Amino acid sequence: MCPARHVLGPYASAADAENALQQVRERNEAWEAEDSRWAGEEK
Repeated sequence: MCPARHVLGPYASAADAENALQQVRERNEAWEAEDSRWAGEEK
């Protein structure tokens, strides 16, 4: 069994699970943009 830090989920539906990696990418992009703004490196 994988450690919990390596697992995504659980998900409410199969559709949510299928879109999980796209949601992760979108969140990461938003967080990186916010970090850049906070650091004064706005793009």
